[in-house]
Formats: sequence, C-alpha cells, structure tokens
Amino acid sequence: MSEEKNKTKKKKVDGDYQVPEQIAIIVGDPITHTDASGKYSYTDYKVTTNTNMPGYIASEFSVRRRYKQFVWLRAHIKQKLDEKGKRLTIPELPGNTLSSFFGSGRFEKEFVEERRKKLEEFLNSVVNHPWARFEEGLHKFLEEQDFPCQD
Repeated sequence: MSEEKNKTKKKKVDGDYQVPEQIAIIVGDPITHTDASGKYSYTDYKVTTNTNMPGYIASEFSVRRRYKQFVWLRAHIKQKLDEKGKRLTIPELPGNTLSSFFGSGRFEKEFVEERRKKLEEFLNSVVNHPWARFEEGLHKFLEEQDFPCQD
C-alpha cells in the first residue's frame, strides 16, 4: 500500500474526534401586530436555529412565525410520520385558554410569554426527534421566511 492510502486507512480506523451533531431552537422576540383599526390581530415570534447538523442552510438563521404556522407544522409532521408508519408521539402545542379564545387574553404579556416558552419546548423536541428532524417541511419552516406553511 502507498503511504497516502495507509494514512487514510489509519485515519478511518483511529478516527478523529467528531463534534456531536446538535441543534437548538430559541423562540423569542414576540411582536403583537394590529390591524388597520388598531385592534390586536396576531402575535408572531422570532425562531432562531443554531446547529452544526448537515442539511441546513447555515449554522445560525432566523424566521418569524405565527402560532397557526406551528399548528400547520405539527399536523404536517404527524401526517408524514403516519405515512411512514412511525407511531411515535409528537408533542402537543400549547393550547388556548378561555380568555385567550374569546377575548384579548391571547395578547396579554403573561399569556404570550407562556406560549413562547411552550413553542420553544415543542420545536426543540421536534428537531431532536429521531425521524421528524429529517422532514423537509420542518427544514423549510425553520429556514425559509416566505414558506407558506400549508399543504
């Protein structure tokens, strides 16, 4: 064997330390938007991804997402896993409260912060899920600001 091939082979056997793959999501910077009349309309969140995993556009990137887009993501991933015969549980999203459903409660600071925390937990669970983390829809949700989040 040539010396170069021997080095390559030795490297494969001994190997260099590889940094473990990691991905972490931070959901933050909630902004509540108003409609033309000044009435609260919706809140969106900045979703920041930090990763060293291959298959992503960069090691850090951000998009803004509304709650209904998280709802789409969960349904999409559940459908894709069901199609593949994977019967693993996808975590639930934070729900609405009575005051948030019927009134302006969903725009209250405490509600927005609690929802933000739970959305962050949800996304971190999904991106570390053994099958869901490879789903194309998840990558687009995290990477592409203009992704329509609909099937």
